[in-house]
Amino acid sequence: MVRPKSFTIRRSEELARIYSTLNNELFCNALPDVLLSLAFKVRGATQYIQKAHTDKATTQVFGEILIEQELINRGLVDLCKALTREMIHLYQLQCGLDKPNRRTHNKEWVSIAHNLGFETDKPYGNTIKLTPTLEGRFMKAVATIKQMNLPLPSNATQYAPGSDGSEPPKDRNLAVWLCPCGKSKIRGSNETSVKCCHCNRKLTKQQS
Repeated sequence: MVRPKSFTIRRSEELARIYSTLNNELFCNALPDVLLSLAFKVRGATQYIQKAHTDKATTQVFGEILIEQELINRGLVDLCKALTREMIHLYQLQCGLDKPNRRTHNKEWVSIAHNLGFETDKPYGNTIKLTPTLEGRFMKAVATIKQMNLPLPSNATQYAPGSDGSEPPKDRNLAVWLCPCGKSKIRGSNETSVKCCHCNRKLTKQQS
């Protein structure tokens, strides 16, 4: 008998499909495969880590994009926008001509964002506000992802309405599971069995 896929596996596959679609639609598949992991708290909502993991069998090195768990509940547009921000940084590392010495948004970064269909509040700077244009490439990529009807699961303690107008998922009284290291937190059934992607320890059910 084939066992059903776990909550974590389904979630990882859904995020991977979103990343793959954005890579194809916006970056012509120029970006490498990366690991996509949800974390309890991430500075700036998303963060790219170079050389985060090494496959012991092939010695291939993978980068990792950390995604703050609450971001999933803000709606598909906000999730894709935050992920695209990190993908622009990754594109600069792979193909950029003016690679910044530190994590910032230089003129090349802003130029790439404009090409993808975003308006920016500054020509460059440490913090840049991105506003997608309705007819830009980014929103067309989001429309493609919406057609996939991915049932992105929610795992936050509160459900927030999506800024893109999407309805938040309904609370089905799922239990809260937390890793002892404090870096992973999900909502799942009473029979959930998930290991933390950071320390590989099993998550424990929190008492309500």
